[in-house]
Amino acid sequence: VSGEIETAPIRSIAILPLENLTGDPAQDYFVDGLHDQLITTFAQISGFEKVISRTTVMGYRDSEASVREIGRLLGVESVLEGSVRRSGNTVSTTVNLIDTHTEGLLWGESFERELTDILHLQNEVARKVVDGLDLALNPMERDLLASGRDVDAGAYEAYLRGSQTLRRALLEDDIAEAIEHFNNAIEMDLAYAEPHVGLSNAFRALALRYRPPSEVMPQSIRAAERALELEEQSAEAHAVLGAIKNTWQWDWTGAEAEFRRALDLSPNNIRTLRDYSMHLARLGRFREAVAAVDRALEVDPLNSASLSRRGWVLYYARRFDEGIDHLLRTIQVDPDNFNAHFFLSWIYWANGQHEEALATLEHAGTLHSAFRNDPFFVTCLAVFQACAGRSKEASVHLQSLLQLAQ
Repeated sequence: VSGEIETAPIRSIAILPLENLTGDPAQDYFVDGLHDQLITTFAQISGFEKVISRTTVMGYRDSEASVREIGRLLGVESVLEGSVRRSGNTVSTTVNLIDTHTEGLLWGESFERELTDILHLQNEVARKVVDGLDLALNPMERDLLASGRDVDAGAYEAYLRGSQTLRRALLEDDIAEAIEHFNNAIEMDLAYAEPHVGLSNAFRALALRYRPPSEVMPQSIRAAERALELEEQSAEAHAVLGAIKNTWQWDWTGAEAEFRRALDLSPNNIRTLRDYSMHLARLGRFREAVAAVDRALEVDPLNSASLSRRGWVLYYARRFDEGIDHLLRTIQVDPDNFNAHFFLSWIYWANGQHEEALATLEHAGTLHSAFRNDPFFVTCLAVFQACAGRSKEASVHLQSLLQLAQ
């Protein structure tokens, strides 16, 4: 089925979770992975003022809300919905673009491709929507959507498995499993850049909690640099390298250049905007930092990670009252947001509200039990207990930290 789009200018879109028509729940990782890749592709198009993130739209899987209501809640003029059926290495996809104001079908098309052609398919879907909506593309975006390469089918699947595992990872074993998937993808397709980006992020995750940074961060750096050798226009690779230069190498100028390059390539990528906001906050450029995280919220107003990160930026800026108010409102609409509670505890602590800090941190620990033994969480717990006058409890946690340090 194919048709022409006839509509007033549309500059915002939500790509809803794709329906798995294989009848096999074991293929959910593949369908969800293709969905995620489509969002990444659309986020690279500057003509869209808003491309809702995966985190937010996943809340509308199997939703009974109408397209009109979804458009109102997410603040978008269009939604892209579709389904995927896979048989062996053949992928059949149907996508429909719908106007959220009229609930009318703007465009729809069915595709059938071999799995090796999946990267071309992602770009083709985006290109047809862009052409139909008459969005202006700059030369870099035109080249991006016209490009594509064949990818080894096994490598693509391994990459999707690694991405899904890393996204859900709470423990070191989860991250190790993701690394194994990414390495498998690299072995099967040496020219495939995305698994190197995933590998870089996985090593960064290990360095945050589980392994000495001096041991794993050089591997993270090598993986990011290899991704850029393979694909210089990889926004994700530039973004992860910017984060590395910021938090590990303390190369502020280099980090700035990488973040700006990443945003040039993918202006609607809210993860990059959030990481860039932290870079700016650490340099004391608070007005720019708040503007960057606010831009992430303009793109995706309901994204829980962006909402909580805004509170963290306000902490850096020492705008404590504003940060407390913002995070309390965030928790009101998203009570299970671990980071919102965690960041709120820090602002309470910095504001001298030690009992509130301790109570908020302890509640955060009930939301994600895996973090109860996390060294950073235990450190915060000990500090907040000491400041609240609970020195005996703080000493117990200090001893556990000393044992972990062995």
